[in-house]
Amino acid sequence: MLSTSGPADGSETAEIIDNALRKCPHDRGAPVRDLLAEAQALVESAANCLAAAESLQEADGHRQLVEDFLNQTLEDADEADQLMERALEEELAAGKAEAAAGQAAAGAGVSVTLGAEQLAVRADSQATEAKQLITGEKDREARMLRSRCDDIRWQAQLLLSRM
Repeated sequence: MLSTSGPADGSETAEIIDNALRKCPHDRGAPVRDLLAEAQALVESAANCLAAAESLQEADGHRQLVEDFLNQTLEDADEADQLMERALEEELAAGKAEAAAGQAAAGAGVSVTLGAEQLAVRADSQATEAKQLITGEKDREARMLRSRCDDIRWQAQLLLSRM
């Protein structure tokens, strides 16, 4: 018997309630944001950006060694065979590092063409944004995520300082 009376007894309560609900300014269909999930996604993207930046920096280091080894081969013919072998190994290592950078960048939804510096800056920014999203959260998962944000930001700053 939880209903309003109808027009039979002269009451139009249901219609009045229905009209009031239609005039309500609040959006009843708005989705509820899952800040922890948003923060987690940002942290994952930041970690992938950082991994891509580190791999690109590693690839640059390997390529610099390749260049150095090739120059040395011209100066010292006796060491040419050994240095060429090392250069080929470094080239292989550079290729692997670039492949890792491509995979990590793809995981972040970005391209390695941004370069190591921009990827590191992006990682720092995303980790900062993720941490801000969950600042008020007190549970264990949020604390661990904030700690990971701090770690990513520290690694990004260290990477940037080495550039």
